[in-house]
Amino acid sequence: GLLTWHYPAEQPADAGETRGDELLTYRIPLRAPESTGDTRGPVGWLAKKVLRVLAFQHLDAVLGRAGSYLAGRWERKHRWYGLRTVTGAPGLDGPPVDWPSLTTGPTLLLVHGTFSRGATAFSALPADELRALVDAYDGRVVVFDHPTISVDPITNAQWFTEQFAAGAPTDAELVVDVLGHSRGGLVARAFAEQQDRLALGGRRLDVRSAVFVGVPNAGTVLADTEHLGDLLDTYTNLLDAFPDIGAVDVLQVVLEVVKQVATGVAEGLDGLMSMNPSGDYLRGLNKDASQQIAYAAIAADFAPTSRNPRQLAMDLVADRLFGSANDLVVPRDGAWQVDDNALVAADRRLSIADEQAVSHNSYFASPAVQRRL
Repeated sequence: GLLTWHYPAEQPADAGETRGDELLTYRIPLRAPESTGDTRGPVGWLAKKVLRVLAFQHLDAVLGRAGSYLAGRWERKHRWYGLRTVTGAPGLDGPPVDWPSLTTGPTLLLVHGTFSRGATAFSALPADELRALVDAYDGRVVVFDHPTISVDPITNAQWFTEQFAAGAPTDAELVVDVLGHSRGGLVARAFAEQQDRLALGGRRLDVRSAVFVGVPNAGTVLADTEHLGDLLDTYTNLLDAFPDIGAVDVLQVVLEVVKQVATGVAEGLDGLMSMNPSGDYLRGLNKDASQQIAYAAIAADFAPTSRNPRQLAMDLVADRLFGSANDLVVPRDGAWQVDDNALVAADRRLSIADEQAVSHNSYFASPAVQRRL
């Protein structure tokens, strides 16, 4: 019942052409489904298998390395940076940020995760909860939209501080509490731990606290180059099995990465590679990682509450990939533990129980998460 992406196999030099077009070969491995408790059995699963081919515009070889940056070019055009104030009205769209007003007291900064935007990442927060947050911060609640594919978290943080430096007085101080989902938590850590790399121009950024929600502080195996296909498969299935998370917006980005992966390279995907457990970005960030009093974390070990065969299969696949508790995308303990170091104090962690069936993209719909926030 799962959806998987498959890319053309390399062709031999004498493969020839068909009707003037290059002949492409796709190899689809046959994998017997593992037991999910579903009473239909393997025949029922196989009967529903349908192959679909998505034909993307042909990339001429003359493009060379340019084909490696397809996703980044699309992201710059469609999913670049943005800042807006949350008013408490339905939705998270609001007016532009007024920097001087943000320096009058603590500001809550909402930072979304991979493939997402603020309007979809936090849309599951009930309206009354959102209004309560706006009231608690006297209207100083800001959504930070940023590219997640082509640039790393420190570059995201750099753009934010450049806007702050351009819009606030020279001696201004901005005190922020950060709510970061998924990769957005790595952006929060860039604000807190890498300020020597940020252009503040005499202004001060004080990260008072940060809450990590499903954050890959220790990385996720899905982001290494060998498992990039698994990352795309996982998000595709999340969108299919849990379609109420802004599926169309997220799927647009997934498709652009699929196009690039079809070229056979991962260059230009620095935003995704920042979550690679063995990658340079995360190794550098975690080299001196230690417990921060201002950090808190929420993470889950997903287990479906129903006998839905697709959700059961997703859980089986994820458990095999991670070999530990996970929310289908991020290992649970990696939200607060980095190697042998505790990044988050034990009394500032919330581990969501299996029976609540919280997946990576459904944290904010959980009453337990809402109460703890």
